[in-house]
Amino acid sequence: NNSKLSATTDGEVSGIRDQGFTRPKILVIFPFRNVAHKFIQHVLKIALTGSKKQVSNKRRFEEEYGPGEVEKPNLSKSLSYQRTFLGNNDDFFTLGVAFAKNSVKLYTDFYNSDLIVASPLGLRSVIGAPGDKERDFDFLSSIELVALFMCDVFLMQNWEHLLHCLQHLNLQPSTPKHTDFSRVKQWALDGHGKSFRQSLVFSSLSSAQISALFGKECASQRGFVRISPLCQRDVLSQILYPVRQVFSRIRDKRPDEDLVEYLTTGRYQFFVDNLLPRLQRGDVTNVVILIPSYYDFVR
Repeated sequence: NNSKLSATTDGEVSGIRDQGFTRPKILVIFPFRNVAHKFIQHVLKIALTGSKKQVSNKRRFEEEYGPGEVEKPNLSKSLSYQRTFLGNNDDFFTLGVAFAKNSVKLYTDFYNSDLIVASPLGLRSVIGAPGDKERDFDFLSSIELVALFMCDVFLMQNWEHLLHCLQHLNLQPSTPKHTDFSRVKQWALDGHGKSFRQSLVFSSLSSAQISALFGKECASQRGFVRISPLCQRDVLSQILYPVRQVFSRIRDKRPDEDLVEYLTTGRYQFFVDNLLPRLQRGDVTNVVILIPSYYDFVR
């Protein structure tokens, strides 16, 4: 379309609406740099197939995202642990990628990028919070595809960072930069960007938080599809020794107590007063503690 416009004498071709407010169209979020490194390697392999394109800043990318010195796998850990944490497991990064006819550029400015790869923490540091002097999220106003990989790991980091990032997608830009409004798609001008955005969510487990994310942040007009593997084997019946389940009841809610405070503080205090001393004394062994949220883990 750019060639059509440049070939016209009056500089205008009616009916061409093929752009958004900003250039970035794809956002991919990973928990660690090692996974982002593998993803960019696959992207470059596809982009450079059968061509002589040059890759800018590739050496810098390998230094900052590559595995560095080859680590010996910790055989005492599970295979899932080794696959997740082997290599560069830094969780603070953002990377812009731009595709041109003869080159692929890494570390480009967000407004000049086609693809943005980031972690929830890295992207939130750029978006900022209300009241911050320096914050910017207009470059996320025209995202048409967002992919979230390893959401089960996001649950073990800070889920609020991920939600904060998704809540700032496809908003009307406050200060449009180099926007040709005559070519902006009509549904984007009408504020329906979220309805035309495709969202891909990948996780090795299902949780209430991930299910809620579909309902609140994935609002495609085409609906959504959930694909889950079928579990063919009954695991509980294969346990050699029967498992005795013991349920402990926490105190009742006081009349003057807030419900949210009761559900959070009451359960946490019961664990500290009744269960934690037994664990510290060593009365119980082979214990797995499941923590419902990152905030409880920090406490």
